Amino acid sequence: MELKPRLSKSHQQLVSYLKLRGPQSIKVLAKHLNMTTMGVRQHLHILNDEGITTTTGPIDQKRGRPAFFWTLTKNGHSLFDDHHSSFITEFLEDLRSTEHGVAALSEALEVRQQRIQHEYEEDLSDVGETLNAKMLAIASLRSSKGYLSEARLLPHGWLLIENHNPIFAAEKYLKAYIDSDLILLNFLLSGLATVTRTESLLDGERRSAFKVTPV
Repeated sequence: MELKPRLSKSHQQLVSYLKLRGPQSIKVLAKHLNMTTMGVRQHLHILNDEGITTTTGPIDQKRGRPAFFWTLTKNGHSLFDDHHSSFITEFLEDLRSTEHGVAALSEALEVRQQRIQHEYEEDLSDVGETLNAKMLAIASLRSSKGYLSEARLLPHGWLLIENHNPIFAAEKYLKAYIDSDLILLNFLLSGLATVTRTESLLDGERRSAFKVTPV
């Protein structure tokens, strides 16, 4: 996944980190991006003037004064590619509005789901059969497809986090019909774990997350 090419390198680093990690203080951003706090502050104010970042807070901290945290605006999130979003959503709306549109859309979604499951199954065919191996491979594969995924091992299972959705507009439109990602993950981990969605970008949350519980 790439940022649309309109930002300087420093601005891209800041925006990408906020996309991945959510609201952050200037101090944390400076530490992780190897910048000075003054430099980070200047960059953030420029991005703020462009409508890309904004502040939240102040937030109480364990030590010291309450701090303001910086986060991306809606325009900031839109800098990340959403593949052909306008065309796809317009096409789906046109299809649904035809005489047999709802039935045709349902059939098309079923065909798409089967195709995606087959593609993922093929891509993961060389992966070990353990849950740990599957989770790491799924996160890596999803990241390569633009979902900015990470798999976190928990005391009683895993958490799959996805910080971006490269086809957000289309999936938001289709949400009323099918939760494609949840079905896919349960298919890929069948016999090893059950998967439930705990957070959703499609519902306006910062990220999508799936709880993976071993069976």
